[in-house]
Amino acid sequence: MKPVSQGSWLELTMTRSPGSQLCESRFASQALSQDRHPRQPIAAVRGNKNPHSRHLVWSAGAQALIAFLLRCAAWARRRDRGDSVPDSPPYYKGKRPSLAATLNDVLTKAERTRWVQAIFGWDHTEPLIRSLIGRTNADFKTVADGEVELWLNCEQLSPDQIQVIVDGQVVNDAIDLEAIAADVESQWNAKLRKGADRRPITPRPAVANDVSPADDILPEELKSHLSRLDEATVPDTADQLWGEVVLSLLRLTGQSVAEKALARTKVPGRWGKLIEFQFLQRFGRWSE
Repeated sequence: MKPVSQGSWLELTMTRSPGSQLCESRFASQALSQDRHPRQPIAAVRGNKNPHSRHLVWSAGAQALIAFLLRCAAWARRRDRGDSVPDSPPYYKGKRPSLAATLNDVLTKAERTRWVQAIFGWDHTEPLIRSLIGRTNADFKTVADGEVELWLNCEQLSPDQIQVIVDGQVVNDAIDLEAIAADVESQWNAKLRKGADRRPITPRPAVANDVSPADDILPEELKSHLSRLDEATVPDTADQLWGEVVLSLLRLTGQSVAEKALARTKVPGRWGKLIEFQFLQRFGRWSE
């Protein structure tokens, strides 16, 4: 990969805390592919319909990335004013779930993640972000139960070239930058807690990768109910039989999933019910 020039710079425009969010970014580097990025710097704006800008999202991955960059920017300001700081910028390190693991996923999925490309673009072969952030134990492939560690490649993007703007003013105070980083990290933690609250109360069963509604994944109890449903011609009988299906789901999965199934009792056709049940088997929850 072509090395990134030290002329690289990054500008992040944030909203005011609490609840600070990235609303715009600008990035320039000689390593950016001229074919892909004829205009420099490249700009990304949340919710902007300008065809020349690229859109941002405020996902958990974006929060992990921006908090990481804010920490590095704060470290540079402390170093520049003579504070006692480590020799290198802060790094993220951890198992799942952690900010480190989320940032690891950002790097791994960069080819498929538009907001990452919107911020950093591509060199001639791959998303440029991978030259800016280094990592060990990527995707936990070297040590499955170990930790992934990520750091900023200062030769590729110097942390003092990360500029943060809030309310039209450049933020140069390290304490202010650290406060914004802590705010963003707290939002990531809130997403983590919210995700945990939505997890199924029982482990999802292992099933084959076939996504067709195959009978062989169904317990005998449900096979019997669904077979009778298929033959039912009286609405009351069908409703009663579908109620027995829901009771079977309750025994198999727990109350929260069965309650969602109850709300779907009017879904017509045996195939619809089989598909829904298979979705439940595969993902451990009904689609929202």
